This record gives sequence, structure tokens and C-alpha cells, in this order.
Amino acid sequence: MTDRGPSRWSWLPGGLSVLLFGAALAGQAVLHEPVVRERAASLLEELQRVDAQQAGQLLDRLGDDPQLTAAQRDAVAMALVRRLRQMPPGRIDRTVVDHLAEWTPRAWRRHEESASLQVPLFNVAAATRGLINQWDWQAGAADIAGTGGPPLDAVLDRVAARPDAPYARGVRKALSGLSGARLDQVIALSRQRPALSDTLLPELWLARGAWDELATWLRTAPVPRAAPVLGRAASDLSAEGFLPLGEAALNHPEPGLRALAMAYQTDAWMSRPGWPQGWSRRLWAHIDDRDLAATAALQLARLDAPARWRAKPALAPPGALQSPHLARIEALAGVSRSGGAGGKRQR
Repeated sequence: MTDRGPSRWSWLPGGLSVLLFGAALAGQAVLHEPVVRERAASLLEELQRVDAQQAGQLLDRLGDDPQLTAAQRDAVAMALVRRLRQMPPGRIDRTVVDHLAEWTPRAWRRHEESASLQVPLFNVAAATRGLINQWDWQAGAADIAGTGGPPLDAVLDRVAARPDAPYARGVRKALSGLSGARLDQVIALSRQRPALSDTLLPELWLARGAWDELATWLRTAPVPRAAPVLGRAASDLSAEGFLPLGEAALNHPEPGLRALAMAYQTDAWMSRPGWPQGWSRRLWAHIDDRDLAATAALQLARLDAPARWRAKPALAPPGALQSPHLARIEALAGVSRSGGAGGKRQR
């Protein structure tokens, strides 16, 4: 028999680990009982035929059904959530999932890491909240593309109200698939909403290729908003397309974003043919910079600059070969070559 290594319960006393492992298996077994599967299927059919009030009553009756054990009631609710996950948003009244999100567990088991703690055998409420997030994300992607129901003004108002919610994340994810005309329409309406200046407009500029506006924003943008946009630009664009944006971010007042821009620019230079002599000299210029010295040293190590400069001293910046910094960078370069400090990123 193949050795699968220690299990998640191997640290527990033997009897207790068997008990907890058995509880987990028992929970899965209940989900596959015919009565559970049949009840979940029939309940879903009923829920699609009734109004919101009747739907709530059906779920309440499930929670108190004397013909089912406590574990079976929770298992039916969990099976229902799993079936709903396979359906597109809008096929069932939202009050159904709202009701399931407040489901009170009937069956409990011991926690894997503390026998004194009890956790639901089926965490129906948590699974339902995940389903709601999934549907909201899908709705955002559909609505911004124009395949959903709400008018564009309503879509943007919802993003402005909760810019980090799953709906807004779905909107942002779908931007790259919009036509130029649709993007222009969204940009025009977003400009009328100051709340979208940092939360959506930069993503729109990236999707539309409005590099000048995006570069201007990157010079002063809030770091929590600028960092992910800069990362997406580094990932999605060619080196030639990204480098001007990285240069703009390198002028940001916050050292953290400047350091991030420096690392992304090194990625871009490493993806191009030839060795970036000019960029290596610019990095060396920051070697005594209190804010960026460590980042500059790491990037020079990734470029293996010390070896290049020692092999061809004429390429080295003035004073570099005599600097005590060079030995530290050489040590970092050894780590980088072994894979411990990141290597060249392929584009």
C-alpha cells in the first residue's frame, strides 16, 4: 500500500483521531444517502415554483422535519446549496439563498484541532455565502458587458457603493472583454462618479489602452489601489507597453510602490533580448538610497550584474567594482541563481 504520509489527524491520540476521521466520513456518507439526494432534488423543484414567502416556509419545514435526522436535514440543505451552485444567477428567488445563509446547524461534530470545540457537520451558512459571492461576481461580469438586466448607470452606482465587493470584482474582471465602444461608454459615465476615480477608472484605462491617463494616475494613486493595477499591467502587457507605466510608478511618493515598480521593471527588461546595461546603471544609482537600496540590490542580483561588471569592467558604473555593496549583491546573486530569490519571469 502506498504511504500517503501523515493525515490531518495524525497528531491526535489514536482513538480521538479515528473518531474525528470517522465523523468526517460519516458526514460525506449522509450527503449520498438516497433520501437526502431525493429530498434535495424535489425541494429545488418546489422552490422554483413558489413565491418568496412559501419558499421560506418550505425551508423552515425542512429544518424541523421529524422524518429526517438532524444530520439529514443539514445534509439536504447542503445538497441544495450545491445544486444551486450549478445554476446561473436569477433562476431562483434571492430570498431562498438569503434564508440558507442564515441556516442554523442541527448536527455538530468535534473540531479537528480541538476536541473541546464543536463545529457544524455541514456548514450550510458558509457554503451559501460563498454561493452568493459567486452569483454576485457573475452578475457583475454580465451587467458590465450589457448582457445583464440593469442599466449601466445602476451598475456603476453599485460598484461605487461597494468597490471591493464580489459584484465589483466581477465588473473589473470582465473589462478586458468589452469592445472599445462599450469601454468608452463606461469611461464617460465613470468620470461622472468621483468614487470611481481610483476604484474603476484606472482599470478602464488599462483595458482601453489609455496609457497617458493611467501613467498620470500611477504617479500619485493610493498605494492599495495602485499596486494591483500595476501588477496587472506588468502581467498583461508586453515589456514595451509596461515600461512607461513602471517609470511613472517609480516617481510615486510612497517608497513601497516605487520598490514594486522597480521589481516589475526588472521583470520587463529581463524578458527582452540582450542584457539591460542602462537599467543596471539606473539600479546602481539607488544603491545608497535609504528607501530603495535593498530593492535595487536584489534587482542587480537578479541581473547578475556583479559578474557582468567584473568580466567587463568598462561596463561597471564608476566606483562599483570597489564598493563594499558589490560583495553583498554577489551573495544575493548566488541565492537568485539557486532559485531562492526569484528568477527571470517569462512573458
